[in-house]
Amino acid sequence: MQPHVPSVPQVVSVRSTDAVLGAGVVSLLGNRPEVRVSADPACSTIVVTVADRVDERCVRLLEESRSDRPNLLVVSDLDCASVVAGAEAGATGFLRRCDTDPQRLAHAITACCEGENPVPSDLISGLIASLGRMSATTNVADPSPRRLSTRELEVLRLVSDGIDTAEIARQLSYSERTVKSVIHGITTRLHLNNRTHAVAYAVRHGLI
Repeated sequence: MQPHVPSVPQVVSVRSTDAVLGAGVVSLLGNRPEVRVSADPACSTIVVTVADRVDERCVRLLEESRSDRPNLLVVSDLDCASVVAGAEAGATGFLRRCDTDPQRLAHAITACCEGENPVPSDLISGLIASLGRMSATTNVADPSPRRLSTRELEVLRLVSDGIDTAEIARQLSYSERTVKSVIHGITTRLHLNNRTHAVAYAVRHGLI
């Protein structure tokens, strides 16, 4: 299920490592009712960062625009390592340029603004494994895993399959607000960064 079209368009600020790449994304968004591109970053509700790869220039752009706004990274060369590096620099969603048509781009922007963390589905399992390995190597004195409720585990299992909030709600007969609340509760209680980090935690500790 795709994100709905918001009644008020999301205001998008586009940043890019290359002017041509940035202009291409602005052009794609030109006729989408879900979004409005603004030249003033201070007025935006989301940042879209465009790059060929997650290199030093890309990371610098992400870090410069790090804020409480979501930041969707549109990049040509995207693998698990790039997602991890981008996330550490402040990206909250990811899209390959080869998959970027106007509809997919607008949907990814809307998803980010609704609290989703879109990642190409073929990278989900590898990303979870990467985050799990990173957590294992950086947290030497990791405490015993905290108990998760049956409902929390049900939600995390579906998140690990790359399913979005709306579809999770449909499958579990919950409201979307309830699903978001469950995920927020997990990440807040366990001091985790986002839903992907929550899944990595659960996988690492054999909870799912």
